[in-house]
Amino acid sequence: MSEIILHAHDLSKTYVHEGIQNHVIKHLNLEIIKGDFTVIMGPSGSGKSTLLYCLSAMEEISGGSVYFHEQDITEANENQLSDLRLKHFGFVFQQIHLVSSLTLLENILISGLSSRNRRDESVYERGEELLRRFQTFEAKDRLPSQVSGGEAQRAAIARALINGPELLFADEPTGSLNQRNSQIVLDLFTELNVDGQSIVMVTHDRKAALRANRIVYLIDGRIVGDLGLTPYQDDDLSNREVQLNTWLESMSW
Repeated sequence: MSEIILHAHDLSKTYVHEGIQNHVIKHLNLEIIKGDFTVIMGPSGSGKSTLLYCLSAMEEISGGSVYFHEQDITEANENQLSDLRLKHFGFVFQQIHLVSSLTLLENILISGLSSRNRRDESVYERGEELLRRFQTFEAKDRLPSQVSGGEAQRAAIARALINGPELLFADEPTGSLNQRNSQIVLDLFTELNVDGQSIVMVTHDRKAALRANRIVYLIDGRIVGDLGLTPYQDDDLSNREVQLNTWLESMSW
């Protein structure tokens, strides 16, 4: 039986600017299943990134609830939310938010060392292990400005994984990368998911969406489509592309 790891119930998000209300997310219900690679798609302004931030407790919601397992995280205080984001959630963004004055390894370790339940030596071992796995170990002592965008993004993914998060959230993680580095990052996400990592990713890129086994489509803050796919395999890519493209066309993509 599938395990629901995250559940949004009647979720709403409204921004108010100069007295004008902008209803970005509208009474949305969504279940995230453990082990799934879920992609959120939709036209510009549909609320994709806002939904991601609401699900991950990065953004305060206006109505409804978000449950992580049995915990209503909308009722949690800021200390509890910080602990949740540190220990259970990982984040990767389009803009690579590495600290410019720290090396790649130091950027990764800083999150691990912030977790009070980890020994320093185990954090160092985990950080170096991730850099080796992501083929950036040789650049571990370089600053972000001294490496390529692809290497910096791989280090950012390693930082997101240092504490072994149950959920990895990604907002357009290949949006600022060239084709080669995008492929490397997507291969990493696929590999992580095969190993059991639950992922929720926002993207406008069809090639990135092909890696998912579930695609949720948003229009004007509402889910209007939900496509299930088999786990990604290179040898089934052409059939997968046809299935995705046909579905996206039905969504008026």
